[in-house]
Amino acid sequence: MKFKHYALILFGLFIMGCNQAKKGTYKNAEITSSEKEKIKHLNDKLFQGIITNNANMVLSIMSPTLLINDGKNIPAIVKQVNSFFSATTYSLLDEYYTISDSVNIRHNVASSRGNQNDYSVDYLALNKEMYVSLLMPVGLENDLLITAIYGKYESEWKLNILQFGQYSIGGKTSFDLYQKAQQFYNKGYMIDAIDQAILSNNCLQPANEFWHFNKHNQIKDFYDKLIKEANEKYVLPLTLENIKTKPKLFRIFPERLGKDGYFPMIFYQSTIDLKDTLILKEENLLIRQEVARIFNGIDKDKKFIYYKAFNELPSDEKRVYNYGFVQEFK
Repeated sequence: MKFKHYALILFGLFIMGCNQAKKGTYKNAEITSSEKEKIKHLNDKLFQGIITNNANMVLSIMSPTLLINDGKNIPAIVKQVNSFFSATTYSLLDEYYTISDSVNIRHNVASSRGNQNDYSVDYLALNKEMYVSLLMPVGLENDLLITAIYGKYESEWKLNILQFGQYSIGGKTSFDLYQKAQQFYNKGYMIDAIDQAILSNNCLQPANEFWHFNKHNQIKDFYDKLIKEANEKYVLPLTLENIKTKPKLFRIFPERLGKDGYFPMIFYQSTIDLKDTLILKEENLLIRQEVARIFNGIDKDKKFIYYKAFNELPSDEKRVYNYGFVQEFK
């Protein structure tokens, strides 16, 4: 579900460069067209390298030290990110050009939209001229953010830091999903609240530690509170004692179903042979009743709940056979 916690990728190095013009930070329209065009050329190469799985194209724009330290990892990273999405172009969320008279200092650039999605990007700059470019592939149901931070070496820009992460899910940012989780929580729908909070957390740092939403602490505190309450209230595995076959629920999480969005997925261990699908279905119908009784609201205001039955518990090292059911609400 989450790029493996939606599996966020990071790598970065910081190099020395040279100075130019008046020091300060320039944002979007404040940046000269000549500098924008230089960075756009690099962004285009970076994006084309990713969408065509061409690691050499990405390597060609990287700084020398970054190549020495992380160059060997680039082919695998590009291949992994390439498999996550299909897009032919990108848009810019924001871009920042910073000129300073010192090196080896921290830079902090921040958005100023005046809304709940305002953020800052904080990084160590060993170049006197730095450029932050925030790219978003166009046309995705779930927005991916590509954070590219360049340093200027004499007259040439080179890529120093590259990050990939989830910015939004179903058009909703981390704060939007947090608000939805709050709504479910206030209704007493704990599982739905947790599902939304998990998705919110997956979008909370789309550039890992370099990124900080202004509402970060508020969102994270609520997430931690929900997880703590859930762990106290629902101890998994949970044996459904009211069902004769005593199935055990061992995992509940949000699962995506195409454009319809995310819905609860429930994993349970059954003693019934998975090949005996008729008896297995009878048990599943009973499980649905118990799930609705135990988890208030889980069967409300949604299209589906997914179930997967296992005879043997799966693990990261071992995949095991399972049989799935979909509970559909008309």
